Formats: sequence, C-alpha cells, structure tokens
Amino acid sequence: MIKNNHFNHVDRFRDAFIAACITLVLEAYSESLKVQSIKNNWKENDITLKLNDHFDSCATKYLRQISTNVEDYQIVDDQTFRGYSYKTNRIDLRFVCWSSNVEHKYYMEAKRITEKDSDLKRRYITDGIDSYLTNKYKAGFLAGYLVEGSEEKAVEGINNLLKKDKRLKECLRKKQFPQCNTYYESYHNHNRLIRHIILDFTNCK
Repeated sequence: MIKNNHFNHVDRFRDAFIAACITLVLEAYSESLKVQSIKNNWKENDITLKLNDHFDSCATKYLRQISTNVEDYQIVDDQTFRGYSYKTNRIDLRFVCWSSNVEHKYYMEAKRITEKDSDLKRRYITDGIDSYLTNKYKAGFLAGYLVEGSEEKAVEGINNLLKKDKRLKECLRKKQFPQCNTYYESYHNHNRLIRHIILDFTNCK
C-alpha cells in the first residue's frame, strides 16, 4: 500500500509539473507582449530563447522550482556519441523539477505557423507531432508560434492535413486550460496524448 501511495504521489506531482510548465510559458508569453520584446519575423529559436529569458520574471518558476534550458539534446540510448553530437536531435526547451528523490523532465517543441502557409502547417505535423510519436523527442508539448492570420484558421489547416493523411482521430481539439483559450489536445495511437498551445504573435511587429 505504501508503494502504491508513493506512485500516486509521483503521478500527481508529474501532472502538476506538466501544467506548471505550460503555465510558465504562458506567463512568459504574456510578459513578452507587455514589453513588446518579440517580433513576428523572428525565427522560432529566437522566440523560444526570448521566452526562456522572460521565465526569470515569472512567479511559476519559483513557486514550482522549475529550471529550464534551451536546445536540449535528445539522446538515443544506442547512439554512438563521438563525432555525432552535431547530428543529435535537439528539442527547443527543457523543464526540470525535483520531487523528493525523483527528477521530472518535460519538453517543449515550437513551430512557426500561419493561416495560409501549408508548408509550415505540414512541418508542424511532421517535425512536431510526429517527432513525439516516433520518440525522436521525449515527452512534451507543442507550441505553435502564430505569426500571420487567425488561430482558428491555422489549427483548421493543420487538422485538414491530418484528415488528408487519414488521421482524423488525431485532430487537435480545443480544451480547457487555466487562463488560456488557445489550448488544444490531440490523441494518437495507444492513447498517446499531445498537448498544444498557440501563441499569437501576429501583432508583434
């Protein structure tokens, strides 16, 4: 019974940690809009780097004791290391927190998206969603950096591409998340869940 209680505690902490990671990004995003520190013509890595910089002024970072780093290497167990680091998959952002003697890690991959650019929406699927599903990236969520058009149309375009690929059940569906009306979830084979947030930078010029 003690063992089960331990695992229940770990599971609850992990779920709260995941929610805190998303909240931290949303807080940093809100701060970036307030001080107009990000421009919508930036590359996605530059946007992520600036958001990471804003974490230092976010309450959730200190309340949940979360540390972060950008461009985290995603090491494959059987990977030959020497001379191959430049080929190693790197995810945009890593979050780390400790609960007792358990280290929790969570990740964020970011992709620029627009209402009209089908190539960017396709990349959101192949380099974003599918990177999690093929275990190229470890457990995490996706952030869509909207730089043109409407959120609804951009998400609709992503879903249309999934439908075209006969992946109707994997479409993004809007869900409830505290202080965020641009939160989505998608379900995939073996009941795998991927969380999505859309951050609107269309007016950041």
